[in-house]
Amino acid sequence: PSDNFVNISYLYDWLLNLFWNIGGAHLIIYINVIGLVLAFFILLKVSYKYGSSFSQSLALILSGVLLFRSIDINSISLMMIMIGLFLLILTKTNKSRSDYIKLIILQIFWTNLDSSFLIGPLLILGFIIQGVIDDKKNIFSIKTEFIFFIILIISTLINPNLIKAHFQAYNIFWNSNDLYFSSLIYDSFSSAESIKNLLYAAAVIGIIGLICSKKKLPLALIIFSFIGFFFAFTHPTHNALFVTLSFPIIVLSFETIKLLLINILKISNVRIFDKIGYILIPVISLFLIISLVNNKAYLLTGSCSNFGCGFS
Repeated sequence: PSDNFVNISYLYDWLLNLFWNIGGAHLIIYINVIGLVLAFFILLKVSYKYGSSFSQSLALILSGVLLFRSIDINSISLMMIMIGLFLLILTKTNKSRSDYIKLIILQIFWTNLDSSFLIGPLLILGFIIQGVIDDKKNIFSIKTEFIFFIILIISTLINPNLIKAHFQAYNIFWNSNDLYFSSLIYDSFSSAESIKNLLYAAAVIGIIGLICSKKKLPLALIIFSFIGFFFAFTHPTHNALFVTLSFPIIVLSFETIKLLLINILKISNVRIFDKIGYILIPVISLFLIISLVNNKAYLLTGSCSNFGCGFS
């Protein structure tokens, strides 16, 4: 390896080794699944105000399908949890001083766990820009929040590698995976079906929601969603970044499409789609689960994995 290389995720690696020694591969798999479930639980708390359970369920299914080819035993779930926690705090109407202290503590842990830690300050900066445009501040002024942004940047230096960690994180983030990009764009690249159409479909759904929705979504979330979509075509990890940053918008968009259909079809009972969802969502979920259990999903995506946790 290069002399300039530093291990940013040393704390994650230490924890991974610890759990491996305790319970082996099985425990690692369970913890990874728990991490993903926790990440989406947090994202649901962020986006509950933008859509019903029907819209949230559809967003979960779409997110799961988008993430299927990117998920492995790695720190992606940690990144998703950290982004979710940041969004959960930053989207609060009235943030207290303790909320900002929590963000600093989370940032310090994030810096020592995963190379995606620079996303934290960028999320703060996005909401500062939103505050400048909206000109609606509750507790802290723009000046105060900018000072907090500087403090958060300084807190990222609390790691064994100091500023070297930032250069390493920057290089990792911008190191596009040409093989992954090609497999997404070109259908003839491999036997695995490209997911570019699914990404485009998610983008179209999101745009419909932004154009037609009567609910106002935070400007920062809109910006992050567009950025996430751009990076989704460059690296598998960034696919998870797109799903995480866009989840509230996807929920809003499904809710908007549902309301549009109610108006077009002139349905008097506005909860009819929720009732349909009680049947439709489990059926779709069961179909996807069966494709995992019989390994067809893995074969279609060209994966060498198969269903299970390694039990023979």
